[in-house]
Amino acid sequence: MSYLEILKNSIAELVEDFRSNPFDYLYEADLQAALFSIARAKFKSKEMAIWMEGGYHASGLFPDKYAVGTTPVKCEYPSGKRFDIAIIDPKRVEPFESTRARTEGWKNERFWAQPLCAAVEIKYLQLGDRLNHRAAGLKSDLAKLKGYQFADPGFCGIAMLFVQASAQYSEKPCDGMEKIKDISAVSEGFYVAVIGPTEMSWYRAKSA
Repeated sequence: MSYLEILKNSIAELVEDFRSNPFDYLYEADLQAALFSIARAKFKSKEMAIWMEGGYHASGLFPDKYAVGTTPVKCEYPSGKRFDIAIIDPKRVEPFESTRARTEGWKNERFWAQPLCAAVEIKYLQLGDRLNHRAAGLKSDLAKLKGYQFADPGFCGIAMLFVQASAQYSEKPCDGMEKIKDISAVSEGFYVAVIGPTEMSWYRAKSA
């Protein structure tokens, strides 16, 4: 199963739990933490570990010479971009290179800035919030995903708006986007989802 499919399964699990009782999630951070926890459990195996080589710091600081292993799913990653949920691309892991470090001004190991294969941004329309404010945040998240400079053609960016109360649910933030069946239609590219207690819509956004 691909890393993207694992992420999609994790999102589907979060959505199901959210819709069973939106008030289990009082803050946006609750949604982020829950998705991270679900995804981390699915990625937590030696076979899926990302191995990265260091070199900026002394070798004695590492558990295995200059190498470290980590799960692919991260919060507030990568450094400088900080997506809510990010998945490191196992095919494009970058080692530390002294020459490149000097040229590009690296100030740390590459552990905190590996290329991604997918990322998720989350917004939450809580009880009584203004739709226009959260819709603007959703569009900002989509622009942030589109602006990820290390994306390759297979990158997948997903901007999600969770809505706590059915009476506030609206698809207006997605006007002009192509509606798709559900998360099963998500592949490479950029997507927007609006998730309510009883309603749910998925859209494909233009890349540009």
